[in-house]
Amino acid sequence: MKKFSPLLYFLFFGCINPTFGQKIPDSLLHKDYDALRGSIYTIGNDSVRVWPYLNAYLAKARIDNNFERLSEAYESMAYRSNQKALTYADSTVFFAEKTNSERVLGNAYLVKAFILHSKSKYKKALDYYLLADDHLKGVEESYLHYDVKFGIANIKYYLGYYDEALVLYKQCADFYKENEPKGYLTALYSISRCYNKLEKYDLCTLTNQEALKVAKLLKDKDAISYIHHSQGINMYYKKQYNEAIKNTNLALPGIIKNNDFTNESVAYYYLGKCYSALNDKKKAIVYYKKVDKIFKDKEYVKTEIRPAYEELINYYKDKGDLKIQLHYINQLIKVDSLINKNFVYLSGKIHKEYDTKLLLSEKNKVEKELESKHTITIILYCTVVLLFALILFVSFRYYKSQKKFRKRFEELMMKDNVPEEKNTVMSIKPEVADTTDVAETKKPDINEEVIQSILAQLEKFEAKNKFLQKDLTLINLASKFNTNSNYLSKVINYYKDKSYINYINELRINYIVNLLKEDTKYRNYTIKALSEEAGFNTSQHFSKAFYAKTGIYPSYFVTEINKK
Repeated sequence: MKKFSPLLYFLFFGCINPTFGQKIPDSLLHKDYDALRGSIYTIGNDSVRVWPYLNAYLAKARIDNNFERLSEAYESMAYRSNQKALTYADSTVFFAEKTNSERVLGNAYLVKAFILHSKSKYKKALDYYLLADDHLKGVEESYLHYDVKFGIANIKYYLGYYDEALVLYKQCADFYKENEPKGYLTALYSISRCYNKLEKYDLCTLTNQEALKVAKLLKDKDAISYIHHSQGINMYYKKQYNEAIKNTNLALPGIIKNNDFTNESVAYYYLGKCYSALNDKKKAIVYYKKVDKIFKDKEYVKTEIRPAYEELINYYKDKGDLKIQLHYINQLIKVDSLINKNFVYLSGKIHKEYDTKLLLSEKNKVEKELESKHTITIILYCTVVLLFALILFVSFRYYKSQKKFRKRFEELMMKDNVPEEKNTVMSIKPEVADTTDVAETKKPDINEEVIQSILAQLEKFEAKNKFLQKDLTLINLASKFNTNSNYLSKVINYYKDKSYINYINELRINYIVNLLKEDTKYRNYTIKALSEEAGFNTSQHFSKAFYAKTGIYPSYFVTEINKK
């Protein structure tokens, strides 16, 4: 059956409710599979019109006892159902298993993965994506491979691996651009979200502009709504609050029409953030309350809207309304419980003004304060003691770290080469792609001429400071050396005695340390400027790599070398 762009349904529209109990007209039962398939594809997501054709397709497949056609029929039903989507997906797999076809079975697992993903069952979805990938390895149908890749990218996005997701989304966009316009549109939308999460706001805007052009050409009103939604969020982070409000309000009607309460909640959250930034606290609170209403009604929440509850708690705390403050504290406890259950990885990364312990403490404090004001003295006393202990602890750690940093700095200034920092684990994963984290202990089983060629090229690569190029992945470098990434990785692991990640990062750090020693003008550079000079994408990754190599942070090194 022709592909129905399920990715677009899940990311933009959600699922569509079917109409049941319809009688199948005789005229449809006499149509062949191709005619029915063409009609289903043409009708698209008009549930009232499409279901007679789907039921006719299913009935015809049952009469013919055609397992592949039965699997195809249930696939289309799964994409157009809501409550029964998982049941239809199971039927897709059930009949696919009877066909003994790797393509049909791989596609069925992909359908199951999509449905699980749409139900926010991310762990199970990933299992089925990997199953689909395994069965489709020998299948030539490219779109299936890219649908699997897109699904895995979505999982990576929701787990917070935005760099890795972005690479996969771009690969899918390149394929869909030539083969599937709606798939290309979906890929652009996903790329823009990654750019936003990676704080590349200008690239996010450019991608949204391209997506908007494609959506208008396709006359896709739903997609236009979601692109405005993405741009509204992006404009907030660019501090263009009025533009953010404008785009979000353009997005909301379409999102509400699709019954997409998840993105509706996110839209309200960013409207609240915009009005808060514009010092209109009352209007901000109105939108934060809308976020809470959706949470109450649907019992679902995205990690990024958690701060709305902190704003509500602080607002009523400042007003002295303990009863409403306590209400939102209890709501936030429920939100955290749900986040910890559904988003284990992200829940550890999001910034929490009220972490679990403090939140429970605040809850108890407010409850007791409603009964009696006498507990304030005890709470203040405990706070002072904790702060005093914290100050002592921080002071001791600061003294100890400064002593250690000073020693490492002196060693660094005395030596020509940058010393290795011992007991430091280095893992700057987003900077460069690698296939191994552990150096080879056995000489690689590679032709000696190939090894010598790679070593010679590495020597030139180091001499000409080619390692300063940004986005220098193992695959890119292997391509420049006219070899494959596996050979290059093994040679670096064995002959350089380090992984590709450490090899590139250490070359960059050696270079920047020597530059700071020899040329005083670089000592006036910001850390961000130094990180760009060294070829890093972000100052954070540069600082981590610098510390991993030298045992001190670049800011400390620059300050001390300027003193000298």
